[in-house]
Amino acid sequence: MGDENSVWRIEELIMKRVFKIVLIIILILLIVIITIASLYIAREFGRNPSKEEYALYENYPNFKNGEFQSPEKLVYGFNDVRNGPTSWSRFLSKSRFAPSGKLPKVMLDKSCFPKTPSDFALY
Repeated sequence: MGDENSVWRIEELIMKRVFKIVLIIILILLIVIITIASLYIAREFGRNPSKEEYALYENYPNFKNGEFQSPEKLVYGFNDVRNGPTSWSRFLSKSRFAPSGKLPKVMLDKSCFPKTPSDFALY
């Protein structure tokens, strides 16, 4: 009688584990299907602009010769890393730009901030 209960208990544990695995697989498939469906519905991803959008873009100052141009020259210094090594060791070492001591705490209240929310916006 005891052996029969232990067999049922083992089978129950196996079924619970199988159920969890199947549930995880179904959830992952559901997430993948929802992602693909949302990308398919949102046609902005991967489509070319329409003629009306090109006409609208022509009014932008940084749209020249059929493509957007950066207003400033961008310099990418991939070989000149500013904060030290680019390997995983950067998480173990201190940055050159880290403060030498603790930063002072400053208590802020409502009067420290401007009255209009638009002053916080960055353009």
